[in-house]
Amino acid sequence: MTGLKIRYKIFAARCIGCMAAAVILFSSLYGGISGAEEKSVLQAEQNGFTFYYQELDGYQGAVEIVGITIPEEETVLTIPGKLGGKTVISLSLDEYASSRPSYGLSPSSQDYHIDKLILPRTLRPLKNKSGEFKMADLSIRFFNLANVEVEAGSRYLKAENGILYNWDKSAMICYPSYNTLEEYKMPSSLVSSEPIRNKFVKRIVFSKNRKWRCKDWQVWDCKKLEEIYLPDHITEISPYAFDGCSVLKKIRWSKNLKIIGQGAFKCSFAASVTKLKLPGKVRVIGPEAFRWCGLKEVTLPDTVASVGYYAFGPSKGRQGPTFKKAAYLLSSKNKKLKGMVYTTDKYVAVVTTVKNKKKKYYDSQTVLRLIPTAKEIRLRKGKTGQISVIPEIDDLGRSGVKKGWKLRSDILTYKSSRPKVVKVSGKGKIRGLRRGKATVTVGMKTSDRKCRVKVKVA
Repeated sequence: MTGLKIRYKIFAARCIGCMAAAVILFSSLYGGISGAEEKSVLQAEQNGFTFYYQELDGYQGAVEIVGITIPEEETVLTIPGKLGGKTVISLSLDEYASSRPSYGLSPSSQDYHIDKLILPRTLRPLKNKSGEFKMADLSIRFFNLANVEVEAGSRYLKAENGILYNWDKSAMICYPSYNTLEEYKMPSSLVSSEPIRNKFVKRIVFSKNRKWRCKDWQVWDCKKLEEIYLPDHITEISPYAFDGCSVLKKIRWSKNLKIIGQGAFKCSFAASVTKLKLPGKVRVIGPEAFRWCGLKEVTLPDTVASVGYYAFGPSKGRQGPTFKKAAYLLSSKNKKLKGMVYTTDKYVAVVTTVKNKKKKYYDSQTVLRLIPTAKEIRLRKGKTGQISVIPEIDDLGRSGVKKGWKLRSDILTYKSSRPKVVKVSGKGKIRGLRRGKATVTVGMKTSDRKCRVKVKVA
């Protein structure tokens, strides 16, 4: 029995060896598929730092750094210009995370003691597949970073006041979180910019370059930001652009501003700011745009055509602000509004009303479902009728059918299952064309809510 056990172990070992050889052979044959995604990561030590790097496709003799081990006592990090005899042209701490060994920025992916970063003149502002700068994550990876410097002689990067740009300053690549600059005036050459999350900046003057837009761009969680100046060429503010700027006191609005994105000023404004007047061309106010801002009075222009849910919503059950000018609900100047405004958000519709002729204004609400006033309508051939619905409203968590609440007619859609039997207009008026049965579906342009009404023509 002992001999059998020994022979069995030898046989098993040989099988395992064959399997291992097969795996190695498979890897060598098909390494071109996976190798492009998971390149071999090399390492080198300089001045107590360990740098992990790999070769770059399309750049002969060039490498990019993908990881760094940083000694705890160090506060200054100097990126070398050469590693393994090859030129360092890229710094990409977010790339190839699965293939990186454990190093100083991992597992938390943040370093809390580096406050100064010195970049070599060889480094270039390369972009990833998404079109984002590979160095755009520096202010997040180095959480306490205050200053960025670039070695003299660089033809690719430039640093001013500790802020990192590309060479011609058309793009801002990194704004350190702990940079102590209190006023930041964007260069007139600036066309694109990475987000700013800073602990000291109090005043930001945005770029006057007409190619620059405040769309898809953010200044968020800047706890000391008090003033912002938006040039007149800006027409749109991106979602959550100034979210969490909790001491904001002064805004110089763009005269041509038309769209305020979702959550653009959520949780913003100082406690002393209770009144807000929006510029005269604003048409769209996104959902939660000014939610949790503590505003008590808001003046809206007559140009407003869409207000998102909880755009000025109350905070923690408190009542929302009152509104000056009736554009939010009722406007004699803007007859197109017809007393109501609705959001273009996919799942939410805003409904508003005037109560007791005292112009009591309501904030935006959610429509839960549509309820037809009659589930079945009988018509005679050649006669007309009217389909009407009542919205069930979710009013700050208190759902139910509210007496007197209506939806404006142009938010609803009507469709007949048999148009040759029952014809329906865009305002819900029906006409019996010939004997038979049909179903009219009532829907909403801003939501997936719908209901059905049966129509019988005698």
